[in-house]
Amino acid sequence: MLSKKVVLCLLALTTPFPVAAETVTVGGTGAGLSTIRVLGAAATEVWPDLTIEVLPSLGSSGGIRALNDGALDLAVTARPLRDSEQASGLRAFHLADTPIAFVSSMTGELDISSNRVVEMFATPSARWPDGTPVRIILRPEQEAAYRPLRDHVPGFADAVASTYLRPEVLIAATAQENLSLARLIEGSFTVATLAQIATDAPELTLVALNGIRPSPDRIADGSYPLSIPFYLVASTQDSEPLRHFLEFVRSAEAASILSDAGLVPADRPTRSR
Repeated sequence: MLSKKVVLCLLALTTPFPVAAETVTVGGTGAGLSTIRVLGAAATEVWPDLTIEVLPSLGSSGGIRALNDGALDLAVTARPLRDSEQASGLRAFHLADTPIAFVSSMTGELDISSNRVVEMFATPSARWPDGTPVRIILRPEQEAAYRPLRDHVPGFADAVASTYLRPEVLIAATAQENLSLARLIEGSFTVATLAQIATDAPELTLVALNGIRPSPDRIADGSYPLSIPFYLVASTQDSEPLRHFLEFVRSAEAASILSDAGLVPADRPTRSR
């Protein structure tokens, strides 16, 4: 007769252990987190044991630091790697580009010129056509979305610099807070990526600029000049779960998801498994 100890040992050998989920932890620029959540949900359809854990906004540089510290498996950034970051053993994959858009809680069709954008940022007494005061919501000065505006909208750099001096103007620390404030404040006017607007705040009014509504098609044909890239950054020593996720984000399925979410995929992909 087998002893209790032997029976327990045999059970341990023959009873399968639960299979742990394969987790990929992602963080970085808040503007790209909603895109990663959407891609992550779709990737789990292909890899059922895969879990994509998306952390709150860390910013591009914060995500890269967290990746170097081992707190992340993958960082999403709105800029390419710097030389020093590449030298630390990181690699970047250009995922997609997304339009930079002006949005407001105002309703109806909104179309403003570049000159009017500058005026709205520079003039504390600026009003919408119906008389509602324009309530600017700023992002931190290093915000990636401001780079193309400073490059392509004459006078914007000086106008936004003057807006930072106004004590009544709110500064949203994260991309998520930015859109939350835009929803709550009457007459709001702020800048965000189309990818985040489409996912997180589709009820806000998208403002056309110089007669052109921001869209992936207008970015692709060059008629709308305001966009930023999203990169995925990983260590050269990646895990199997991370390889699965990166395989998916390079797929045709992921490219279709990106296009529907307001982005222009960077590469022509092939179908995933």
